[in-house]
Amino acid sequence: MTERTKRIMREFKIDELSVVDSPAQEGARAVLMKRRVPRERFNAPVPPMSERDEPLTFDKLARPAQETEPMSNFEARVDEIAKRDSCQRMDAMTKARLRYPDEYDAYQKAGAVTSRPVYEKSRSDAEIAFEKLVDQIQTRDRSNRFEALKKAAREHPRELAAYRAALS
Repeated sequence: MTERTKRIMREFKIDELSVVDSPAQEGARAVLMKRRVPRERFNAPVPPMSERDEPLTFDKLARPAQETEPMSNFEARVDEIAKRDSCQRMDAMTKARLRYPDEYDAYQKAGAVTSRPVYEKSRSDAEIAFEKLVDQIQTRDRSNRFEALKKAAREHPRELAAYRAALS
């Protein structure tokens, strides 16, 4: 049996990174977020910390996350579960989502304030109806969105056909 040689990348440069705003997998360990930066600022030198508008101090960096005020009641529940069950915050969030679906929905709908107006494309009645079915199934079965979509497709084939026709 021949032995494979290992190739280890020691030096590499990432020119572009594209990520999403929410994980595709239910148990994703990390989510990368991005923001829009003008092209001319890509290679601009980073000013030293002393020249920045709001320099970071050791106190700001060392302060534990527990001291910050929770964004919502849902986040307080997540912190409570993580502390009580001695589990990671991600696992606590999954437990809290299943135990408190109404608070989770409110947390999701709160969102972040955007600097630009959000333009939504108009949706047909078929799209809205099918997505409501998926929402109902997700709430009823307390499942993730993907599972609810699969169940909705099996349980409501006519609505699925109308939904697909509306999308195309």
